[in-house]
Parts: sequence; C-alpha cells; structure tokens
Amino acid sequence: GYTVRVCCGPSELNSVGSYAVRVYDSDGLNFVAGIIKVREGELVKLWVLDFDEKDDIEIVIWTRVAGSGAYGKLEMFKFKDRSFREIEIPSPADSLLKGYAGHDIFDVRDGTVYRQFPLYRAKDSNATPTGGTRCLKLKLSEKVWTLSDKSL
Repeated sequence: GYTVRVCCGPSELNSVGSYAVRVYDSDGLNFVAGIIKVREGELVKLWVLDFDEKDDIEIVIWTRVAGSGAYGKLEMFKFKDRSFREIEIPSPADSLLKGYAGHDIFDVRDGTVYRQFPLYRAKDSNATPTGGTRCLKLKLSEKVWTLSDKSL
C-alpha cells in the first residue's frame, strides 16, 4: 500500500551526489517518510518488493559508477513502521569474481538478486572481454552468492 519514489539531488552531477528515497501513501499524495543517501554513480533501477510477505517492504536500488568500468552497486532498505533500516548485501566470494572487471547487470525477482557481468582474460581491453559471461544469484533469505544456471 505504498508508492516509492527515488531521485537524485537537484542540480547534482550524474557521477556523484545523493539520492532520496521517499515513501508516500498508496495514492502517492501524502508523504510518509524518506531518507537521503550518498551516491557514487547514476541511478539505474529501483525495485520495491515484499520478500517475506509481512507488513513491510524492501527497496533495492542499483547505481552504476561513471567511467569505463561501469561498476554496479546495490543498496537495500527495509521500510516498516515509518522507518528505514539498511540491509547489508554481502559480496560474492573471490572465486566467483575471477575475471570480473565491472559492467554489472542486476535483476531482482522472486526473492533472488541476479548479477551478471562479462569475464575478462589477462590481455583483454576494457571494451572487449573475451571470457564469456557469468551470472550469480543471491537468495536474500540465505545471504550467500552462488552460480546461477540462468542468464539475464
């Protein structure tokens, strides 16, 4: 029963600044609560979910750093009783990131976060990865990244 809006700070650069998460009633007219977070990179996508089907919502925000690496980052918040609580998203194990050099693509569905990226070999340039792609998944209930058998 909420409307969630996310926006960058006014007159800020795309590459750095802040973003605001604002929660309104279901009609989107009456402000309920909000937070402001530091941002490195552009806002790419927002997901509003209810993983545990309780009286709360989870808000997941994807940002992408400006520059040739286009490194992605996810931040997640639980919103309940008019307040926000940040939820830590763990990093994948180093073994799952072998060949990683940015260019992340994220998706969130069915209680799972998916993260796909190209794989780089030692002599690859940033523009031409030759190692294929890897897709990881993180079940939010388990908090452990594993290889996914799906691609985005």
